[in-house]
Amino acid sequence: MLAGLVQNGYSVEALELFCTMNKINLSMDKFSLASAISACASIPSLELGEQIFARATVIGVDFDQVIATSLIDFYCKCGFVEVGRKLFNQMMKFDEVSWNSMLMGYATNGYGIEALALFDEMRNEGVIPTEVTFTAVLSACDHCGLVEEGKNWFYLMKHDYHIDPGIDYSCMIDLFARAGCLQEAIDLIDDASSG
Repeated sequence: MLAGLVQNGYSVEALELFCTMNKINLSMDKFSLASAISACASIPSLELGEQIFARATVIGVDFDQVIATSLIDFYCKCGFVEVGRKLFNQMMKFDEVSWNSMLMGYATNGYGIEALALFDEMRNEGVIPTEVTFTAVLSACDHCGLVEEGKNWFYLMKHDYHIDPGIDYSCMIDLFARAGCLQEAIDLIDDASSG
């Protein structure tokens, strides 16, 4: 129930439900705690998120992969990218969601070079990029004006990884427009409309 509320944009309601569950002493598992942390990231509420993390520590799931990934997302969305990276570095095992959370954290906070370096690290570890991965990579290029890198990854996403761009068209159009490459932006709009 908590996860459904958070995923559908009802973070405040999810936190109200979480508090009710806590008051009536329902047992909390890593998934309910991770959902509550995600709700705090959406608001963002640093203090409440840290209280929920303390609760995860008390019940012994603080370094669980699900909790750690939620915390990376939480701290990055609250603007504490360095804390997110520290948690990422402390993780024992990673999945694509962990990598994507850290990539998106870098991208949305203007750490384009760091995002691209992490993306290289991810690929070197043998993790296959997903559409979410490329959204983070292209967003990083967009936020930092890395036009050539963005063009390169957009091409590789389509041709080497066979991922349909979808939302990534808007990242590239924005990247071109911000860089003053208006004709390329227009051409990409036409390509997106016809494809």
